[in-house]
Amino acid sequence: MSAAPSASAYQRQVDRWVAAEIHRGASTFDDLICALPGVYPTHAADSIERLRKAAIITKGQRRRATGRRENEGSHRSATSSSLPPPHPLDFDWRFSPETIEKLVDRAIAATQPGETVALLGTPSLHVAQLAKEHGRRFVLIDSNPLTVERIKTLDAHRTVYKRDLFVDPVPALDAAAVVADPPWYDEYIEAFLWTASEVARPDAQVFVSLPAVGTRPGSREERKTFRSTAERMAMRVEEVRLWDLAYVSPPFETNALAAAGWTGLPIDWRRGDLGILRTSGPNGPRPTQETRETRWEEHSLGWVRIRVRRDPSTKVVDPSLEELVPGAVLPDVSRRHRFREMANVWTSGNRVYRCQSPRLFLVILQAVVSGSNPRAAVASTIGRTPTVEEDRAIAQSVSQLRWIARIEGRELAHHGWAPHRVRHKTAS
Repeated sequence: MSAAPSASAYQRQVDRWVAAEIHRGASTFDDLICALPGVYPTHAADSIERLRKAAIITKGQRRRATGRRENEGSHRSATSSSLPPPHPLDFDWRFSPETIEKLVDRAIAATQPGETVALLGTPSLHVAQLAKEHGRRFVLIDSNPLTVERIKTLDAHRTVYKRDLFVDPVPALDAAAVVADPPWYDEYIEAFLWTASEVARPDAQVFVSLPAVGTRPGSREERKTFRSTAERMAMRVEEVRLWDLAYVSPPFETNALAAAGWTGLPIDWRRGDLGILRTSGPNGPRPTQETRETRWEEHSLGWVRIRVRRDPSTKVVDPSLEELVPGAVLPDVSRRHRFREMANVWTSGNRVYRCQSPRLFLVILQAVVSGSNPRAAVASTIGRTPTVEEDRAIAQSVSQLRWIARIEGRELAHHGWAPHRVRHKTAS
């Protein structure tokens, strides 16, 4: 199916869902999006306008469906503030506290004392199970180095592995149950299913998160792909529980929605489906990712995570940041957005920038993090004293970094991550 018909069919389906919920009496926009199967709030808002224009809903119904709750914006999003905040380039959404509890309990119920539960990309579940007396061995496999190192400080048994599931060897765990939360794209779901089959013993139960059918155009076709992938990986799909999983919006998503005009939405509006599978035989061939993501280097200012696209060139000495959108916050969280290729500096608050000298910006970032002199670090890198104009660009870059650390530090504190004091030296 081509992209245009798929998008058109999706739009019609969203209109049917939205109309049905409005006619059932959805009293506010907050209630509406929580009742929909993962439809992004901006898509739901567009649907309301289409329905009113087509006279499918009345003016009064439109007014109610776009109204807001009085207590909007009162919830925090940090399901576990002991973990680093998510970064948008990781496609990192974390389960709600209720879903975390439910999945940990399901994993325990599916196993016996002394058996192993493998967790794939679910660090919040690993943190939650540490507080339980269950007699099982929970093992986390995750690709994020910050998350892995943080959990190693919390987990006395160090049952955590940093692995890229496309290329790295995975441990032999003989797991009796697996809980997997892959990014919601076909190649990642395939890699997570392969890993689940690889680390599990025969007849193990596998719980995997899946995008709800309203998440985006093509979700129904993706569900068919999931079933065929599971079959190739020698897994039997026993059940798919619709809308069974709730996620909390990470700070980068709340920022993106705010930039699109939507503030204070219910923090747990996003829904996912739960696939329940059973391993049944030898695993299939390991999947490969044809186009690997461009490598980024990351450093943190307190909780604020900043990634810079690697570029060895230092021919141009202008490390200042250029906003790609007004206000810098990208009002979108999809990996298909055109600015994804244009940005070479990306923050955990979904602020995207273009920098002429990303290598030198990275040098400045490293200097600020370590408390050393940014100008001296740049001079050492380029092998000469910066010109007056270059000095201005260096000073501007440091000022921009300070602003990012300050504004995103406040945002993260609002979401539950305690503020970190960050000291900066001047550029001079």
